Formats: sequence, structure tokens, C-alpha cells
Amino acid sequence: MSKAKTTPAADVVAPEERTATPKPKAPKTEQKQEKGAPKLTRDKITVFATLDEEMKKAIDAAATANGHILVRLEEKVIDDFLAAKNAPNPEQTEVKSVEDFINDDNNRAKAESDAKKLYSFLTKDPIEEYAGKRFNRKDILKKTNLSNKGALAELTMLEAFGFVRYTGGKLEEFEFEFKADQIHRTVRRQALAMMTEAAKDFVRYKALLEQDTSLTKEQRRAEVASLKAEIRRLLA
Repeated sequence: MSKAKTTPAADVVAPEERTATPKPKAPKTEQKQEKGAPKLTRDKITVFATLDEEMKKAIDAAATANGHILVRLEEKVIDDFLAAKNAPNPEQTEVKSVEDFINDDNNRAKAESDAKKLYSFLTKDPIEEYAGKRFNRKDILKKTNLSNKGALAELTMLEAFGFVRYTGGKLEEFEFEFKADQIHRTVRRQALAMMTEAAKDFVRYKALLEQDTSLTKEQRRAEVASLKAEIRRLLA
């Protein structure tokens, strides 16, 4: 069963509000190449990140002695490395990450704001009078500055909070949901649909265990019990 990853989408703005995206600045080097100096090669550039000033001095001295150009990266690189190194198994944290994202009041407020903003770009009808009119992802591309990828990301976030409900199987046509009871019903339907698919995978897994003649009956039971416990943990 596939799971859509939920990530904060870019702000939705109308085409007339587009602004030029500033080009990212290249990292500053510790030393500058002197005018008329030989062309730099890859083996003469050292990229590093450290919070230890003594280590930095040692690297500076070694670079100078060997004619290297130093590029010191931002401290955030170290934080990102530690976060990735210490992160638990993604499969074990995916459900919790989605739950944390949904429960964050700031994310919910942004999703609601984006839903209303997107609706106002697609139609001039008051939200209070919305009666289930359907829209297409192409409508978003025509009336906002979002790319196809950006529109899909925006809809994915809005769907996660229940403000959007897809009406087709190709993630193209959708409806808005603004009333709390409608949102609850929509998310409930989505949860049940996912659980139905999960149940099919569970049955398939049991069948594969039964076909594996290398396993004893006790081992098969233990595998099934382990999977049930994992499912209960995920739903807790």
C-alpha cells in the first residue's frame, strides 16, 4: 500500500503576484584566488564544516601549506548530518511524522488559509455558498503561479487536512471541504480506504507464510502475531 508523503507546500499566489526568485549566493571561501594565479582544480579545494576553532586553525594551516583553497560550510550542515545520522528507521517514524504534522496548529492554520486562498483564485463565489463545485488541477496552473509539481504538493497538503477531496482516481479532479463535519467524513473515508488496502496486504502476507514450507506452524503464528502487534502500535 502506498502512502503519500505530506510536506508543507509553497504559498499559493496569483500570477500577477509573481516575483523573481533571487539566485542563491555561493558559499564564501576562506581564501580568494589571486589574479593571474593558476586555474583551480578539484584536488586543490577543501570543503569543510566545524564548530571547533582549534580544528579550523589546523585546517587553515594545512591548506596554506598545501596551496588549497578553503570553503567553510554553514553550521547547519553539521546539524543536518547529526539529524540524519541519529534519525530512527523512516518506516518506524513515518506515521508519527504525519501525526505530528497534522496536529501542529500552525500547519493546520496554513492549510486552511491556503485552501481559502486557492478557492478565491479559482472562483469568485463566496465560500459560504460553496456547494461542491468540482475543479481540476489544470485550473490551478491557469490561475496561480504554481507549477504542476507545486500544485500537486499543495493539493496533497490540503487533502491531508481534509480541505480537499479527490473525486477521481488520477488525482486531477477535486472538491473543497470547508465544514468541519464534511472534513471529518472525508478523512474517515480516506482512513477506511487505506485500512481496506492494508487488510488485503495482511491477507497476502499470511498466504505467503503458509506457502513457505521452511517455517514451522509456530513460526508462522509468531510472524502473524508480530505483524498484528506492529499494526496495533501504529494505530495507537
